[in-house]
Amino acid sequence: MVANLAPPPRYDYEPRVAYHITYLSQGKLQKICRGEVQRKGDTVLGCSLSDLGLIYVADGLSPDVRKMIVRHEKAHINGWPHDHGNAFVASRN
Repeated sequence: MVANLAPPPRYDYEPRVAYHITYLSQGKLQKICRGEVQRKGDTVLGCSLSDLGLIYVADGLSPDVRKMIVRHEKAHINGWPHDHGNAFVASRN
């Protein structure tokens, strides 16, 4: 289940700063985004290093899910705080 992916409207726009999106295997993504895992067994689908304009997204997602993850991470670049709960974590259970 994926929950709360849509960012608040005030952060939901194309960033006005340079950013780069990298698509990674789950193994690499889990290492880079390790601070985003909320519970054992959770799978991170994306994360960002907002101050550097770097977005990381899991390989192999459907186009619709990939689009939503990128939208979510762009909102972080636009200033959306990262402490909004497990908004981009999908549980395997």
